[in-house]
Amino acid sequence: MLTSLVATVPAYAQVPEPRERQEPVIEPALERPEVVIPRIDTENFEINAFVGLLSIEDFGTQPVYGLRAAYHLSENFFLEASFGLSNIQDSSYRRLGIPLFESETEDVAYYNLSLAYNIFPGEVFVGRGRAYTSAIFLMIGAGNIRIVDEDEFTYSVGLGLRVLPRDWLSLRMDLRNHMFDSDLLGQSKLTHNPELSLGLGVYF
Repeated sequence: MLTSLVATVPAYAQVPEPRERQEPVIEPALERPEVVIPRIDTENFEINAFVGLLSIEDFGTQPVYGLRAAYHLSENFFLEASFGLSNIQDSSYRRLGIPLFESETEDVAYYNLSLAYNIFPGEVFVGRGRAYTSAIFLMIGAGNIRIVDEDEFTYSVGLGLRVLPRDWLSLRMDLRNHMFDSDLLGQSKLTHNPELSLGLGVYF
């Protein structure tokens, strides 16, 4: 009687034997490139030397060069002091017989203190295997410009891009507008004087 009951148990009720795990037919072979992302050095000070072009309203564009020193307060904010040298010429006015300065070329020097904010921190990719830390920043500042032996209070606003090829090395491109009251043409007015520069800096 017991034998007949066992024989009537349906086949689907029997526990199947465990099967060995089958290996996948195709093995994925993905080569992932190693991406090296440099970080900003733990030091907070940065010294930057720059060269570029400075356009003085009504007087054309001349080369400019100088130094910038920055202190990074945090990952987003930094303070920066700038000093730049350039010149101004009244050549076009002299050709009309109305020289404005004692000599055709006069020195220009400025300094300012700015507060900057990194609005778009990120990375710049070079090829498929390397990324460099970067940031686009905005800045606003105030200072002084000495032009034709006169000092003028200056406001400045700017936009810049910083790229770090190494954790201690920075490459920069800055676009700034220096605004000050000028009476070089006999009547005082607010002038806008853009500057475009490229810089190389180190952290320490």
